[in-house]
Amino acid sequence: RALGDELAQLSRDEQTQLIEYLARMFREFYLYNLQQPELNYLTSREQGIAQYLRRVVTGQNVRVVQEELDLAQRHLAQNVNARMVFFDLLLRLTSALAASYRQHGIR
Repeated sequence: RALGDELAQLSRDEQTQLIEYLARMFREFYLYNLQQPELNYLTSREQGIAQYLRRVVTGQNVRVVQEELDLAQRHLAQNVNARMVFFDLLLRLTSALAASYRQHGIR
């Protein structure tokens, strides 16, 4: 909840950019799992995160994650309360990724 409140304090433009960045990163993390480096456009720092999350972001959940990010983007564009958008997004992302986290013992 605190993270949702913090993200709600950003400007609308920053919120939109954040969601676009997250969508790109989840796509890149999924492509990273394919182990074809020519498909990835990650910085070395992002590669470290991708390495950590490689077992979590799968073909089954990446679509759900992208749909949730798209929904949040639409809600922001429709001027829905940002605090509600980010709180809901964080809950939905947690739900979408929880099974993979548990399966691989990642916290």
